[in-house]
Amino acid sequence: MKLSFYLCICILASGSRAIAQQVGVSRPVSIEYRAECTLTPEIVDELIDDLRSSEESKTEAAEAILAEHEVEHGWSVWIGGPDFIDKAHAVSCPDEVLDRMAALKDQGAEIRPWILHRCFGIALQRAGRLDKALAMIDASMPMAAEPDPSGVLERMSAALRRSELSEIAAFLCARESKAERAFEYAKHWIPASGCGICNDSERETIVAFQVRMLVQFTNTDEAADQANQLLMRNPGLPVAGWVDHEIGAGRCTDSVSTLARIRSIVHADAKTLELCAPAKRLWDLRHESRAIQLEHLRELAMLDEDFALSLVFGLDNHGVDGHLDAIDVVEGHLRDSKLACLMAATGNPILQLPIGRAERQMQEQYRYAGSIWEEANRRWRALSQKR
Repeated sequence: MKLSFYLCICILASGSRAIAQQVGVSRPVSIEYRAECTLTPEIVDELIDDLRSSEESKTEAAEAILAEHEVEHGWSVWIGGPDFIDKAHAVSCPDEVLDRMAALKDQGAEIRPWILHRCFGIALQRAGRLDKALAMIDASMPMAAEPDPSGVLERMSAALRRSELSEIAAFLCARESKAERAFEYAKHWIPASGCGICNDSERETIVAFQVRMLVQFTNTDEAADQANQLLMRNPGLPVAGWVDHEIGAGRCTDSVSTLARIRSIVHADAKTLELCAPAKRLWDLRHESRAIQLEHLRELAMLDEDFALSLVFGLDNHGVDGHLDAIDVVEGHLRDSKLACLMAATGNPILQLPIGRAERQMQEQYRYAGSIWEEANRRWRALSQKR
């Protein structure tokens, strides 16, 4: 089973990165170019069968075709990121292909959700079939089992599978501003790395997402009890969204008065409240002119990677040149790894040489910007092919 484009395994499979905390904006491509879909209902059926196969060559080929399919459409590298093509130039999968995807029901453990359900869910959501995507995901949720002391590993496996499916569904809902549904799914999203340090980072990502959804669909007073515990873990980023919510609802007029209101509602400790200062700074920068935002791009990359990524995607080559020093190597590390990785996520061809030069100067464990750039550049190249 082979398609005409680049057949290779997707090298990025990071399901819980902080950069994927909310939906980004789409970058338009030239009207001369467009996305395409080469899947057929028969290929979809074969993909499902091959992913259930015990033959490694079949599963690898199927994963490669799914990765290629996302590239051809110009969809985001990670589920919460920006697409590489705007709606005006996007192409949906054929209706008969979408029908096959929506019919998937897989409660077994043979196929990892992040491989198949994510791809099918994105395809359905981008085609305006969010409800079908969620129904497909719900139908694949593991059934709740009775407590069984001898089945600890089985329960853990089921919890992780439910978590992956819930994370996919939550991000799809968030992309369409279905905050309440996204929050309900996110309740079942749990850290899955198995590493204590990484679990803490994943937990912060989950908390930030939950609070952001929470303040979008409910009155602040009603949300306070739930948000209080969440905010004590990660106050900066979620509070900035809460400020927007309060001002949009007409309860406050600026970030200062809003933060004062939040402090009166949320009974967090003094140390946590001090950490609300970055939230005010982030809110202020979000509401500045684009020119000011670009001047403070490095700061924004630290405060809100998603918002910074939307700015980076809008840079022309001259704008990229102005931030290339982020890729300089200082004492064996990138000068600004956050901004460097955000720039790499655009796949811009002019970054190939500076990123390659930087990675040759670093130890192998720090060479991640190149992998990010390679996967994003696949989309850049595919979308630049004349149809």
